Amino acid sequence: MMKINKQNALLIWESIFGSNLVALDFTGRYIYKDDFNNKTELRFDNTGRKYNFGWNIHHILPISLGGTNEIKNLLIVHWKTNAEAAGKNTFSINGILYQVRKIKYTHNYGIFQVETDERVDYWKDFD
Repeated sequence: MMKINKQNALLIWESIFGSNLVALDFTGRYIYKDDFNNKTELRFDNTGRKYNFGWNIHHILPISLGGTNEIKNLLIVHWKTNAEAAGKNTFSINGILYQVRKIKYTHNYGIFQVETDERVDYWKDFD
């Protein structure tokens, strides 16, 4: 089990995004490595507009539904994504419906875009 704190969150960032300072979460929201749990600071995006790049850790299968703090159940997401999906196994973000599903032949769960049936979380590359 992994304790969720800034140090471990940054380890997850580096294991997924390497040395990149900016990345996208599975919904397409921009996140910035140094903005862990930052919900207020604004930075300029690539179009010159101010944007909040804050992120935190999301549980793919929510704790309330039996999820754990195992690394394969944790995702780096924009804090707004986490707030909109929190505690649900089916949720809509920006008009797109997502669903948490168990991955066949594993003990892991993934996030799928319902319309396309495509797995969209970054752990898909590691299962």
